[in-house]
Amino acid sequence: MSAIIPTKDELPLSERLATLGVVHLRAIAAVAGYAVALPEADYDSIDLIVRSRRGKRWQLDFQVKCTTQIVPSGESISFDLSKKNYDDLRADTIIPRVLLVVVVPKDNSAWLQQNERRMHLRRCGYWFSLRGFESNSNTSSVTVRIPRTQLLTPAALQDLMTQGATP
Repeated sequence: MSAIIPTKDELPLSERLATLGVVHLRAIAAVAGYAVALPEADYDSIDLIVRSRRGKRWQLDFQVKCTTQIVPSGESISFDLSKKNYDDLRADTIIPRVLLVVVVPKDNSAWLQQNERRMHLRRCGYWFSLRGFESNSNTSSVTVRIPRTQLLTPAALQDLMTQGATP
Protein backbone atom coordinates (compact mmCIF):
# COMPACT_ATOMS: atom_id res chain seq x y z
CA MET A 1 0.00 0.00 0.00
CA SER A 2 1.15 3.52 -0.60
CA ALA A 3 0.50 6.51 1.61
CA ILE A 4 -2.52 8.67 0.90
CA ILE A 5 -1.20 12.14 0.11
CA PRO A 6 -3.61 14.97 0.95
CA THR A 7 -4.50 17.48 -1.73
CA LYS A 8 -4.60 21.19 -0.90
CA ASP A 9 -8.31 20.86 -0.01
CA GLU A 10 -7.82 18.04 2.49
CA LEU A 11 -6.77 18.09 6.13
CA PRO A 12 -3.04 18.25 6.82
CA LEU A 13 -1.41 15.20 8.42
CA SER A 14 -1.37 16.75 11.91
CA GLU A 15 -5.14 17.32 11.80
CA ARG A 16 -5.76 13.81 10.46
CA LEU A 17 -3.77 12.36 13.34
CA ALA A 18 -5.64 14.48 15.89
CA THR A 19 -8.99 13.37 14.47
CA LEU A 20 -7.96 9.72 14.38
CA GLY A 21 -6.86 9.84 18.02
CA VAL A 22 -10.23 11.25 19.07
CA VAL A 23 -12.09 8.63 16.99
CA HIS A 24 -9.99 5.92 18.65
CA LEU A 25 -11.08 7.03 22.13
CA ARG A 26 -14.69 7.50 21.03
CA ALA A 27 -14.80 3.93 19.68
CA ILE A 28 -13.39 2.46 22.89
CA ALA A 29 -15.78 4.51 25.04
CA ALA A 30 -18.75 3.42 22.91
CA VAL A 31 -17.89 -0.26 23.33
CA ALA A 32 -17.33 0.23 27.07
CA GLY A 33 -20.74 1.94 27.36
CA TYR A 34 -19.68 5.51 28.14
CA ALA A 35 -20.76 8.86 26.82
CA VAL A 36 -18.17 11.19 25.30
CA ALA A 37 -18.34 14.98 25.26
CA LEU A 38 -16.19 17.80 23.97
CA PRO A 39 -15.10 20.49 26.42
CA GLU A 40 -16.17 24.02 25.52
CA ALA A 41 -12.54 25.06 25.25
CA ASP A 42 -9.19 23.27 25.43
CA TYR A 43 -7.52 25.61 27.95
CA ASP A 44 -6.60 22.78 30.33
CA SER A 45 -5.24 20.25 27.82
CA ILE A 46 -8.54 18.33 27.71
CA ASP A 47 -9.65 16.99 24.32
CA LEU A 48 -12.50 14.68 25.39
CA ILE A 49 -14.57 14.00 28.49
CA VAL A 50 -15.69 10.41 29.13
CA ARG A 51 -18.67 9.98 31.48
CA SER A 52 -20.70 7.12 32.87
CA ARG A 53 -24.45 7.41 32.45
CA ARG A 54 -25.74 5.00 35.10
CA GLY A 55 -25.20 4.42 38.78
CA LYS A 56 -22.30 6.42 40.14
CA ARG A 57 -21.39 9.35 37.94
CA TRP A 58 -17.77 8.76 36.96
CA GLN A 59 -15.83 11.06 34.68
CA LEU A 60 -12.35 11.21 33.19
CA ASP A 61 -10.80 14.03 31.18
CA PHE A 62 -8.52 12.93 28.33
CA GLN A 63 -5.71 14.63 26.46
CA VAL A 64 -5.38 12.66 23.22
CA LYS A 65 -2.23 12.49 21.12
CA CYS A 66 -1.81 10.43 17.97
CA THR A 67 1.57 9.69 16.44
CA THR A 68 3.31 7.76 13.69
CA GLN A 69 6.69 8.33 15.37
CA ILE A 70 6.62 5.42 17.83
CA VAL A 71 7.27 1.78 17.05
CA PRO A 72 6.43 -0.07 20.28
CA SER A 73 9.28 -2.20 21.62
CA GLY A 74 10.58 -2.99 25.07
CA GLU A 75 8.48 -2.49 28.17
CA SER A 76 7.42 1.13 27.57
CA ILE A 77 6.94 3.77 24.91
CA SER A 78 8.44 7.26 25.16
CA PHE A 79 6.44 10.29 24.16
CA ASP A 80 7.49 13.95 24.19
CA LEU A 81 4.67 15.93 25.75
CA SER A 82 4.58 19.72 25.66
CA LYS A 83 5.47 21.38 28.97
CA LYS A 84 2.00 22.97 29.14
CA ASN A 85 0.28 19.61 28.64
CA TYR A 86 2.59 17.99 31.20
CA ASP A 87 1.80 20.64 33.82
CA ASP A 88 -1.96 20.58 33.08
CA LEU A 89 -2.14 16.77 33.28
CA ARG A 90 -0.17 16.47 36.53
CA ALA A 91 -2.39 18.99 38.34
CA ASP A 92 -4.33 17.80 41.37
CA THR A 93 -7.89 18.12 40.07
CA ILE A 94 -11.24 16.76 41.23
CA ILE A 95 -11.74 15.04 37.89
CA PRO A 96 -8.78 12.81 36.97
CA ARG A 97 -6.92 13.66 33.77
CA VAL A 98 -5.49 10.98 31.53
CA LEU A 99 -3.06 11.12 28.64
CA LEU A 100 -3.89 8.81 25.74
CA VAL A 101 -1.15 8.27 23.16
CA VAL A 102 -2.51 6.53 20.06
CA VAL A 103 0.16 4.93 17.90
CA VAL A 104 -0.58 4.39 14.20
CA PRO A 105 1.49 3.15 11.25
CA LYS A 106 3.56 5.67 9.27
CA ASP A 107 1.66 4.74 6.11
CA ASN A 108 -1.71 6.47 6.50
CA SER A 109 -3.36 4.11 4.02
CA ALA A 110 -2.86 1.41 6.70
CA TRP A 111 -4.59 3.34 9.49
CA LEU A 112 -8.01 1.91 8.66
CA GLN A 113 -9.02 -1.14 6.69
CA GLN A 114 -12.59 -2.16 6.06
CA ASN A 115 -14.63 -4.88 4.40
CA GLU A 116 -18.15 -6.24 4.86
CA ARG A 117 -17.12 -8.19 7.97
CA ARG A 118 -15.12 -5.61 9.91
CA MET A 119 -13.55 -2.22 10.27
CA HIS A 120 -9.98 -2.44 11.53
CA LEU A 121 -8.23 0.60 13.08
CA ARG A 122 -4.50 -0.01 13.15
CA ARG A 123 -2.45 -0.03 16.13
CA CYS A 124 -3.43 1.00 19.62
CA GLY A 125 -3.50 3.59 22.37
CA TYR A 126 -1.71 3.70 25.70
CA TRP A 127 -3.07 5.56 28.72
CA PHE A 128 -1.05 7.32 31.40
CA SER A 129 -1.86 9.34 34.50
CA LEU A 130 0.52 12.14 35.43
CA ARG A 131 -1.40 13.00 38.59
CA GLY A 132 1.03 13.77 41.38
CA PHE A 133 4.11 13.95 39.16
CA GLU A 134 6.72 16.51 40.17
CA SER A 135 7.35 19.75 38.35
CA ASN A 136 9.94 19.49 35.59
CA SER A 137 12.52 22.16 34.77
CA ASN A 138 12.29 21.53 31.02
CA THR A 139 10.90 24.55 29.21
CA SER A 140 9.43 23.11 26.02
CA SER A 141 8.65 19.40 26.46
CA VAL A 142 8.88 16.50 28.90
CA THR A 143 9.42 12.89 27.87
CA VAL A 144 6.96 10.52 29.50
CA ARG A 145 7.47 6.78 29.54
CA ILE A 146 4.25 4.81 29.32
CA PRO A 147 4.24 1.10 30.21
CA ARG A 148 3.05 -0.96 27.27
CA THR A 149 0.83 -2.85 29.70
CA GLN A 150 -1.36 0.28 29.91
CA LEU A 151 -3.17 -0.43 26.66
CA LEU A 152 -6.51 1.36 26.53
CA THR A 153 -9.17 -1.25 25.84
CA PRO A 154 -12.88 -1.12 26.73
CA ALA A 155 -12.17 -3.21 29.86
CA ALA A 156 -9.22 -0.99 30.81
CA LEU A 157 -11.40 2.10 30.39
CA GLN A 158 -14.03 0.57 32.67
CA ASP A 159 -11.33 -0.05 35.29
CA LEU A 160 -10.02 3.51 34.94
CA MET A 161 -13.51 4.94 35.29
CA THR A 162 -14.14 3.13 38.58
CA GLN A 163 -10.63 3.60 40.00
CA GLY A 164 -10.27 7.26 39.06
CA ALA A 165 -7.17 6.79 36.87
CA THR A 166 -4.70 6.47 39.69
CA PRO A 167 -1.08 6.19 38.54
